[in-house]
Amino acid sequence: MKDLIQRIVDIDREAQKLTEEAQQEQRNSTQDIEKQREQIRSKYMQEARARIAQEEPAQRAQAEETWKKTKAHYDAVRERMEAQYRENGGRWVQQLVDRVLGA
Repeated sequence: MKDLIQRIVDIDREAQKLTEEAQQEQRNSTQDIEKQREQIRSKYMQEARARIAQEEPAQRAQAEETWKKTKAHYDAVRERMEAQYRENGGRWVQQLVDRVLGA
């Protein structure tokens, strides 16, 4: 009987030992996964920053070109409007005055 109880105690200790080892392995695996996750994140962030740095000059040049075209378009529109005003401004003012006073 004493041997049987000792055997049960030994089995229980072995089970506790196996449980502790499994829990430690799980903790180690969790830490390894976290390290790998951080390494992958860091790698992708470095690659993204490199791509941004590589693409920035081209994007900046494209934006500058777009700005120049847009500015040229609106400068041309402004010039046309100013020319029309120089040509017709006096008449337009007189027409407005006549409409206001005639109303």
